[in-house]
Amino acid sequence: MEFKKIQKGIFDPVSENVKKLADLFPSVVKDGQVDFEALKNELGEFETVSDKLSERYELGWAGKEDAKRLTTADVVGRTLKYVPEDSKSADITENLYIEGDNLEVLKLFRAC
Repeated sequence: MEFKKIQKGIFDPVSENVKKLADLFPSVVKDGQVDFEALKNELGEFETVSDKLSERYELGWAGKEDAKRLTTADVVGRTLKYVPEDSKSADITENLYIEGDNLEVLKLFRAC
């Protein structure tokens, strides 16, 4: 079984989102920063929609902003290590058992 090597560069979801916005609306991204007023102008300002936004449902909890920050934090110095003695017939089944913190493992997978 051959394993894919993880690149040294860390995936930055914020930069990826800015690039996607730049692809969709080139005029709203200037020097790598989003001009939110220009984005509003591109999308149009709908007064009736903004009035209804205060009535929408939202899932909230203590520490929600910290959780959002953790999703974009770097995973520098972290890696996934294959441990053959913990695997059962990995070469036949091509399945891998992964143990670790869910968020860090998912960020490492995203970096692949």
